[in-house]
Order: sequence, then structure tokens, then C-alpha cells
Amino acid sequence: MYKLRNILKETFTDKKYYHRSNNKFTEFKVKGDDEYIKKNATDNGIYFTSTSKIKSYGPVLYTVKLDIDNPLYVRYYNSEEINPYTNKKINIEHITDEDFRYINERDIDAVISHLTGQVVIFDPKKIKILDVTTDKM
Repeated sequence: MYKLRNILKETFTDKKYYHRSNNKFTEFKVKGDDEYIKKNATDNGIYFTSTSKIKSYGPVLYTVKLDIDNPLYVRYYNSEEINPYTNKKINIEHITDEDFRYINERDIDAVISHLTGQVVIFDPKKIKILDVTTDKM
């Protein structure tokens, strides 16, 4: 298990991920970090993809590295395991407060979908911004 965990950690920490936004900023924040985020966030995590080609989330592209130690893997969008607080599978597209509670109790720091290339990370300290570019209009 130790060897497999190290291989997976090297795979995810060496890989670049991407996040799109309408705004430029110097650090990522999560739902409870400030009043704007708390009021406007629909989820408890920060979303990334394995491709920079997705343009629908804004003109500002963040290239990052993620420090992932204990991920929950999902095959497509839903986890295999049932969240005991909701009696439903965790859906990577919408991490609810009850999902976040379960994730925190298990010390999960990211949810990763192998098939979609999507990653949701919960601690902004585990995100290192490598580059920020803005699409030309």
C-alpha cells in the first residue's frame, strides 16, 4: 500500500492542472474564507481539470500543481461509496455540506475522476499557482 500511495502521489504532484475564472487573483479561497466566497460559492471545493482547453468558465487560465495526499477516486462523476449522512454517493460535480463533513472526517484532501480528468481540492494551501494567462478577446 505504501508503494502504491507514493506512486499515485508522484503522479498527481508532478502533473499540471488547470482552473478557469472570470477574475485574476493571487491565491485560491474556499467557501468559508471570506464573505464574498461564502455568499457566492455553490460548493466546498476548488475545481481543476487536466486540460487547458476548456474555455467556458472564464478567460483567465490558472496553471497549477496540486499537493494531493489522500484522494477519493470516482470512476466518472459518482463515488462508489455511500455517504452515511445522505445515503447517497458523493458526486464530484456538486460537493454538498454533508459530503464535505464526511470527506473531512476521512481526511480526504481531493476528489478525482479518472475518466473526466476533473479534480476537486479542499485546502487552498495545497495549490501552487505556476502561471496565469488571460485569453485574447
